[in-house]
Amino acid sequence: MYVQSATGQNHNNRADHIDQMLVKLKFNGSVLVARRGEIIYEKQLGAANMEFDVPISRDTKFEIASLTKPFTAILTLQLAQAGKLNLEDRLTKYFPELRRSDAETITIRHMLSHTSGIQDYVGISPEFASWSDKKVVEELEKATVSFIPGTKFQYSSSTYILLRILLERATGKSYEQLLEEQILTLAGMTETGVIHNQKVIKGKAAGYIRTNDGVKGAYPILNHELFVGAASVYTTANDLLKFDRALYSGTLLNNEFQKLMYTPVQKPYGYGWFIKETDGRNKVVSHGGDTFGYTSLLQRVLDSETLIVVLSNIQSVDRDAILKVLEGLL
Repeated sequence: MYVQSATGQNHNNRADHIDQMLVKLKFNGSVLVARRGEIIYEKQLGAANMEFDVPISRDTKFEIASLTKPFTAILTLQLAQAGKLNLEDRLTKYFPELRRSDAETITIRHMLSHTSGIQDYVGISPEFASWSDKKVVEELEKATVSFIPGTKFQYSSSTYILLRILLERATGKSYEQLLEEQILTLAGMTETGVIHNQKVIKGKAAGYIRTNDGVKGAYPILNHELFVGAASVYTTANDLLKFDRALYSGTLLNNEFQKLMYTPVQKPYGYGWFIKETDGRNKVVSHGGDTFGYTSLLQRVLDSETLIVVLSNIQSVDRDAILKVLEGLL
């Protein structure tokens, strides 16, 4: 644990209390709290690998599941900022093989904000994990659009898989290459990357799930290649701090496009972020992720530049309970 010494004894007492609460909640993972880039609390608890008693450290990498979506949104907005695509571009511009009549009414803006009406792949077929990119598009050609695009919010990871394919078609580069060049290198994020099927990632925590019979190893995702754009990224708490600072500095997006990203399209979502306001002033943007063996959360209070990171290698951790404990420091 590191606690910024300038905050004094009272802060240290609260940090000790938070240590105890995290243990009480049986938290297994890494947490970090920072304000304006300065870490005011961080803690690593439990095992990265329970079979071999490998403890979690500051360098432990975690799968972040849907917390990947802000990265995909930023890559898309960067292309819009550079004039290489328009958020009002129709889906059919990049997917001419989609011939359904309503495809002409769906735009990039709709896909970024989960307002397209495109069904989540989980609801389309139980076989989705075995699909190729081509199969995704073929199945979406047949799937019913749930509502008129732009009229309501309905979370759908399918659209972020489509955005990944769109980015690759628009640039001629892989998502992994775009992520490396346009975000990771610029932000100095050296411990973050794309997960590939069967690829060994040094320092990545194994995933687990709590059951009535105790903690068990989680089933791995069968096809990481498919989910890139919607998920399939790993990182560390400290790399997410670097990501946070790169956003405030304007390194990744200018002020105009950041403001756009943090503006709700249909509540509670903007472009790649869940958005809420407290007391009508403090805007809070966040995203979480849950997948087989992992839980993640990134919360940013924009006015105070406060950051909270929660990364766990236990599936379906109660993020709200952990967040409430960590907010006790603020």
